[in-house]
Amino acid sequence: MSKHAKVFWQSAVSVGLAMAIFQLFQGRIWAAAISGVAGGIVAGGGLAWLSYLGERKLAKQDIRTVNMDPVQERAVEVQYSTAVAFAASRAALLQIPRLRISQENKQAGEMEAHVGMAMRSFGEIVSVRVVSCGDNRSRVSIRGVPRMKATKADYGKGIENLEVFLRQMRAALPASASVI
Repeated sequence: MSKHAKVFWQSAVSVGLAMAIFQLFQGRIWAAAISGVAGGIVAGGGLAWLSYLGERKLAKQDIRTVNMDPVQERAVEVQYSTAVAFAASRAALLQIPRLRISQENKQAGEMEAHVGMAMRSFGEIVSVRVVSCGDNRSRVSIRGVPRMKATKADYGKGIENLEVFLRQMRAALPASASVI
């Protein structure tokens, strides 16, 4: 199933069911069927179109998308100690617009940050973890999760945030960063 078809069906079914249930509680069976199908098609089509526009915006920024899921994860292995990788990760994290670091533990190599709301997103929680791989190598993992658990689409905002982080990491550690 294509990325946009997935968004269409997820939103069409949830909105359609919500509209149908509302009508069913009022005892209108035909109205429930018609409003459920019509509302689902309109909502699903609109959200799939917004997802398509988000993907086009990412393409203009030279960001390739495999999926448009709101939950995104990336990892980078670098030829630096965990202390250097942690400092570079912190600097890269702060380049994400509307981000505020809420928790930071240098010894564990973990950071958690909150990204504020935007036109395409209700905000997200970004977690970064830096672990040693031995031989003066570190693995930096980043994960973005929407603040609202029911979010089905963020129109590429989560992908954009993680790619900003990765680009800043590459800029800080240009000679040895390799994306896994």
